[in-house]
Amino acid sequence: MKIRQALWAAALLAFLNIHAPAATLYVSPNSINPVPPYTNWSTAATNIQDAVDASTNGDLILVTNGVYQTGGRLSSDGASNRVVVANAVTIQSVNGQTVTLIDGGDSMRCIYLTNGATLAGFTLTNGNTANVGGGVYCSSTDALVSNCLLVNNTAYDGGGAYSGILTNCTLAFNSASAYGGGANSSTLNNCVVTNNIGSGTHNCTLNNCLLAGNTGYGASMSKPNNCTIVGNGDAGAVECTSLNNCIIYYNNLLVGSIWGDVYQSGMTNCCVGSSFAAYGSDNITNPPAFVDVAHSDYRLQIGSPCINAGTNFYAPTGPDLAGNPRIVGGTVDIGALESDYTNLPGLHFVSLNSTNPVPPYTNWLTAATNIQEAITVAQPGEMVIVGPGTYTNGGLAVYGQVTNRVAITKAITVLGLSDRLGTNLLAAAMIVGNKYPLIRCVYVGSNAVLSGFVITNGNVQTGGDMIHDLSGGGVWCETSGVVSNCLVISNSAPLGYGGGVYGGTAYHSTFINNVASRGGGAGSNMLINCSLEYNLGTFEAGGAIYSTLSNCLVVGNQAVGGGGNGGGGAAFSTLTGCVVSNNTAVDNGGGVYMGVATDSLISSNYASGSGGGGFSSLPGGLPAPAPFLILSNCTLRLNHAGSGGAMYQGTLDHCVVSDNSAVGGSAAHDTILNNCVITNNSNSSGDVLDFCTLSNCLVMQNASAVTGVLGHGTAINCTIVTNLGLLATASTFLNSILYYNADTNAINAAYISNCCVTALGAFTNNGNFTNPPLFVNLDNSDFQLQSNSPCINSGNNAYVISATDLGGNPRIVGGTVDIGAYEYQTPASVISYAWLQQYDLPTDGSVDYADLDGTGFNVYQDWIAGLNPTNFLSVLAMLPPVPTNSPSGLVVSWESVSDRTYFLQSSTNLAAHPAFSTLQSNIVGQPDTTSFMDTNAVGNGPFFYRVGVQQ
Repeated sequence: MKIRQALWAAALLAFLNIHAPAATLYVSPNSINPVPPYTNWSTAATNIQDAVDASTNGDLILVTNGVYQTGGRLSSDGASNRVVVANAVTIQSVNGQTVTLIDGGDSMRCIYLTNGATLAGFTLTNGNTANVGGGVYCSSTDALVSNCLLVNNTAYDGGGAYSGILTNCTLAFNSASAYGGGANSSTLNNCVVTNNIGSGTHNCTLNNCLLAGNTGYGASMSKPNNCTIVGNGDAGAVECTSLNNCIIYYNNLLVGSIWGDVYQSGMTNCCVGSSFAAYGSDNITNPPAFVDVAHSDYRLQIGSPCINAGTNFYAPTGPDLAGNPRIVGGTVDIGALESDYTNLPGLHFVSLNSTNPVPPYTNWLTAATNIQEAITVAQPGEMVIVGPGTYTNGGLAVYGQVTNRVAITKAITVLGLSDRLGTNLLAAAMIVGNKYPLIRCVYVGSNAVLSGFVITNGNVQTGGDMIHDLSGGGVWCETSGVVSNCLVISNSAPLGYGGGVYGGTAYHSTFINNVASRGGGAGSNMLINCSLEYNLGTFEAGGAIYSTLSNCLVVGNQAVGGGGNGGGGAAFSTLTGCVVSNNTAVDNGGGVYMGVATDSLISSNYASGSGGGGFSSLPGGLPAPAPFLILSNCTLRLNHAGSGGAMYQGTLDHCVVSDNSAVGGSAAHDTILNNCVITNNSNSSGDVLDFCTLSNCLVMQNASAVTGVLGHGTAINCTIVTNLGLLATASTFLNSILYYNADTNAINAAYISNCCVTALGAFTNNGNFTNPPLFVNLDNSDFQLQSNSPCINSGNNAYVISATDLGGNPRIVGGTVDIGAYEYQTPASVISYAWLQQYDLPTDGSVDYADLDGTGFNVYQDWIAGLNPTNFLSVLAMLPPVPTNSPSGLVVSWESVSDRTYFLQSSTNLAAHPAFSTLQSNIVGQPDTTSFMDTNAVGNGPFFYRVGVQQ
């Protein structure tokens, strides 16, 4: 629990107001000029003991950040100490316990304090002594330890502390071989005592303290007032003669009992999970209704029986453990933390144990015994608080023939008091439906809230209305209805939607072992921070259908219907920040069928049918309706299916696709992948990527033994490296790197252009080359380009379909796209590096605009035209036109190359403005010479022509 910071400022202020030191001394481990009496930082002592020795009663010693672990001195009890304080001084850290430590080094006590001395704001750790007080020994009861952390100290008695007053301190993981692992013979005010060995405290006075997770007793031979004592170990909670205003619950958990709380104790106004409540007066045994036991949140819920149930006579003065006012509403609460819910109006109470139910049920003494009775008297905006128990009585129809055990027909909140332990609700309020006759558990109306219940055994399967009669076996919600902090388990809607819940919004709830035709866990819901586990969809969608899920866990759900349907985890749903794991579908979409996902993990799902272990679309290759089957920033791993191990038909943006498997398309089938990493997917009988289009993707370390890593697909600006097996079948590669793969043969590709490949095969032109791509670090899979990579500026801009590369950087830098998934961001030249290196020209930009061969064309122009910049015979030259009579006109020819496209312009009057007009564009270049017939060139002319390279 984070309850220290709120106390620090107030405690320190009070402390400074009380003490007016005669002098201030300073300690810094980094002081380079320590001069007694250490009256400023420039002459500060380097260790605390020196400053203590130079001080007198009433002085203040300020200690700055550091670990103080040198030196040692014997105290009057004969023990060795890191620091011995023999004067009534105050030792105070400058910046608090997290940065200021006194370390005993496992060989001595941390600190000894004399009568009237104060230690404030330190961590005391690794203290060890055969005497008492491993962390601190106070030689008298008025020595004060304030705002300190005492951790991992050991002693014979009082592992953390012995004697003295401890205020706003935490004592954790200390141990004592005799008594008091946390503290012995001390007074503790507003302290946390947790996970100590040898009981939390012994022979101590405790005010506003939390004792949790200690072995032995939480408190033995002590006097607790307004304390919370929970989760202590083998000997139970307390062995005390007096406890007042305390919560003693859920102890002795280590031996499997929730009742091992109290041993021979006298109690007044306590909440105790034991028959020993009879040892005293005005005690209660109802669960305290903590906010969240599992996460150590021991605040009291609204309506907790501990609110206003104490006696002010025993209430400690000052604030509670969290620094809030100790008494709110006139009467102190039971436990260490005071609730601020005391004066809420409009509360109505329900308890199965009520012996005097009197409407309008405004307190526990007059509580209703039936939830529906309390709902009847509640007004909109009010709250019904339901005590622990199993509620099996009542029934009310809202729509059609369906009977609801509880119907919240008003805009009210119905709150079940439960101390939440993981997915179980210990001593919960449980609403139970029925199979014969059929009874749904709860109807939640418009703007109504159901919170803190176990909902179980609800069933619906009669009536003609699919939505109102046949859906929502556990809970049926109107659109604005809310379910929160509930466990919805073993409910059924076998003919409809949402076995656990239908409609509305669910927060922080768990849906387990529910069954429906569609959406075993939930249907048509907004689910936020929820878990859907081991639910069943007999037709489709084991977990959820037609729902929006945010930060949810979807695990172990099943969809067993055939006919092309599926969605083990979810169907027709939108997921954000979710984990979808270990779900199965008989047909499609082991994880999700027809969905949208963002920032989610799709892992270890299985589809036994045709496609989509992780995600799947409609069967038979039908297109998915927008916006379904779009995944962004997701990880899809360890999924398996008949086809499309990770995904069958859809779009993946900025995703990681790894370790998936399938018969066909182990990573994906019929999928668009943009800016993705595809790695470690395997297929023994088909493609890794089947009928897929890839852009800006890294495809690495995949294996395909038969048809190829990419089959019948297209890869644009991809880096395809270190893959095993065949590389491709009937696929197109554009602006891509195909290198360092086991298969170096590109002959199975349908088309390759502007690629860096290990072997050209039939694709010797088209801007391809075999130079090594020069990655930053091949061995460590850093496939970005080095500054001299031939891939820089060597692609074709016409192929580019994305504005950013795989790293999220601009896709085209320097005018021409790079080859591969990563764009080099600071090219020195604007020309293709592969082309420059072909002619042994520098890539630093120094010759880009130089005319090296005296042709009048500079190097950049030679590159554009596909010429040799070092050969004066290599020019873009036109040949004399040749007349023809079949048909009439002129055949215009020019020297050309096959990997360029040209445009031809003509003129009959050079004095005209403009003189030339385009005669033809997109003329594909031919080896050596390209020709075009101008059928308009009839007569005597004159006819003028010019040709250019089309970019």
